[in-house]
Amino acid sequence: MNKYKFTIITPVFQTPTIFELYIRSLRETIEFNTKIIFINDGSSAETMKKADILSNTAGLELFILNHDSPQGCVKCINEAIPYIEGDYTVMLDSDIILPQNWQTNLLNSFLNLNNAGAIGALLLYPQSNGIQNCGLVFAERLIKHLYFNNRIDFLNLPNYINVQSTVFAFCAIHNEIIESVGLLDESFFNGNEDVDYQLRIQECGYDIFINTA
Repeated sequence: MNKYKFTIITPVFQTPTIFELYIRSLRETIEFNTKIIFINDGSSAETMKKADILSNTAGLELFILNHDSPQGCVKCINEAIPYIEGDYTVMLDSDIILPQNWQTNLLNSFLNLNNAGAIGALLLYPQSNGIQNCGLVFAERLIKHLYFNNRIDFLNLPNYINVQSTVFAFCAIHNEIIESVGLLDESFFNGNEDVDYQLRIQECGYDIFINTA
């Protein structure tokens, strides 16, 4: 395992089948020492039992926090932040399917991009291969997903796109920046808390990027 260490934060309010797909993609793609923090936000015992698939995975530490009823993503992430370790924290939704080498790709992004405060991913719908997220663009009364539902084979995208914001479905932040910016604003509830947090990152002088790979 490399000298770098990741923390993954995933709030879990999910069905067993979907959560298992996510868990298996984690197990098959971990490359670095990684602490995974699951916040059980009211999921069933059957769903959380799927986390056992990660047992005995080399370089992986599993840490679970529990809520008896759903509290929302903001409270989940804020509860997890005091337990983060290492160099980078990745916010991941519990329905993401991760590709091979995503951690190496992400690490290289931070090492190669000057002034990267947060790095998001190009996310695709598995049913259509259409783009779900390639960053957000917004004005005072409008927020839109860049290239939403486009097919990547019809686009000539650069390796990195500097964006106004990405989504916490997949968002990596250097732990030193989290220490500077602090906790999420709990006046948001499952909507735009990720945008607000990245605006605060940019107020500290950093940029937000999408890694299109």
